[in-house]
Amino acid sequence: MVRGSNRAGKLRRTLAERGMDTSIIDEGKIEVVNFSMQDPLLGLDLEKYAELANMVTVVVQNAWKMDFNLGVEEFEGDCLRNTMSLLRLTQAGRPKRFVFTSSISACMGPGQTSPTVFEEPIGNDPTVALSTGYAQIERITQTATRILNLPVHLLRVGQMAGSTTTGHWNVNEMWPIMFATALHPSITSIPSFPSKLVDWIPFFENMAGEEEMHKTFDSRKTQEISV
Repeated sequence: MVRGSNRAGKLRRTLAERGMDTSIIDEGKIEVVNFSMQDPLLGLDLEKYAELANMVTVVVQNAWKMDFNLGVEEFEGDCLRNTMSLLRLTQAGRPKRFVFTSSISACMGPGQTSPTVFEEPIGNDPTVALSTGYAQIERITQTATRILNLPVHLLRVGQMAGSTTTGHWNVNEMWPIMFATALHPSITSIPSFPSKLVDWIPFFENMAGEEEMHKTFDSRKTQEISV
């Protein structure tokens, strides 16, 4: 599912930037369909929606609006409602699993006492997550998925950036944005991180790990895993 016009072109460009084989689009191994975050039917007509509901076995939510300056209410239309629409698709038709890719900010708040990212459900305490709207809406979404009677797998992922094959960096990710901003003539500096490391995981390595996890998921229950 890809938003906007020229959907196949966007996917082709993304694959090429990351050094991946674009022929899988021409060979029909990937079907690119419309996607709308605001539409309960996800931007699909009824016929296509019903087709996906009866064919798809795994629904993956891996797109999230990244803006650390917005309040939690600003994420409701694009992120929370969109996830609820994907969950409705998961419940329709044949049995499916729902996989939600979350950042670790949902469990890095002052109320979190664990020294590491824990692999267990998040409670209702908002202080478990960071105070940003970005982190709080992820916490709310994770909490909401637990009330549904379907298998939900939550992947808590750190910063994914960089390619191990082409050196390509997505300029919209947090670290590239921060480094690029530091070069601005009026800034020429980066934040200080006392006793902390600036780290990330290349997306190829992350996806290889997620692929292995998908093979071991228990399709009958909810699981939470940190990547």
